[in-house]
Formats: sequence, structure tokens, C-alpha cells
Amino acid sequence: PDIAVHLSIETGEALKNLSELRIEPRVDTVYLGVLDLLADLGLPQSLVHPSNPTMIHLLTRFLVDARIAGFHPVSFVFQEYKDLEQFKRWCTLERFVGFSGKGCISPDQVAAANELFAPNAEELERARYIVRRFEEEAAGGSTGFSDAQYGFIDEPIYKGAKVVLERYSS
Repeated sequence: PDIAVHLSIETGEALKNLSELRIEPRVDTVYLGVLDLLADLGLPQSLVHPSNPTMIHLLTRFLVDARIAGFHPVSFVFQEYKDLEQFKRWCTLERFVGFSGKGCISPDQVAAANELFAPNAEELERARYIVRRFEEEAAGGSTGFSDAQYGFIDEPIYKGAKVVLERYSS
């Protein structure tokens, strides 16, 4: 019961029914098996490029569907493990899209992913500031206010800052 279970999402049916795959409470993480998914969808692997709109759609759909279902989503393993520049492009895009992790198959990929998914000092500083300011203002009864440094801060901005701090607290 204390062992977490991870699933690899490799078919259109699995992606379509992602929320229904939470049949076991130990399942907490899902991986995108993109090459198998593309084959299952009858799409060529040549689509695997960071600027391809189909790939961006698959990534964002997988991420959002996984989060809605309560899973931690991890992006696909980039098979061309010697092409670190392309791997880094993928990691940069995936972090921008909202992923916090990527599957790796080589030590060099692990090092690059750790670097690119690491918390950004400015992002953390901004989040800490917003949380502190919101909590100060909320204690005085205001949950929406204008801030000289970051503009309007309200509860959704506060919640977003808390997500950033929670994401990097471990």
C-alpha cells in the first residue's frame, strides 16, 4: 500500500479516458508515451518537434486532463538522448506549458532536466512577496488591492503564487 503506481498513457483511448484511470489510490503519476500515442493515432513520429502545433496540443491536453484527474503529469521521454540541444528545447517548452517533470533516459538528460525545471529565483521571490502581501492585506479585510510592484493582487493571484511555492517546496 505504500508503493506509488505510475501509468504510461500510450493510446488515444487512454488519453480520452484519463480521468477514469484513477481506479487505484496509489496511482499518482502519469507519463506521456508520445511515440506509442502517435502510432495509435495513425500519426507519424516526424511530428515530434517543439514547434509542431499537434505536439503542443497533445502536451497541453495531457497536462490539463492529468491535472483535472488528480495525477502528476510527466512529459515524454525524448529518445534522441545524444541531442541535448533539442532535449533542452523540449524541457523549456514543457516547463512553459506547465509541466514540472520530464522522462529521461540518460544521465545528461537528467542533469539538463534538473537544471531547466529547477525553481527560478525571480519566480520564487515574486510568489513569496505576493503571498506575504496578500496575507497582510487579507488580515486587514482586503482581498483585492493594487500593489506598486506587481499591480493588482487578488485571491486568484494569491492562489497562483501558493501553487508556485508548493511546487518547489519538496
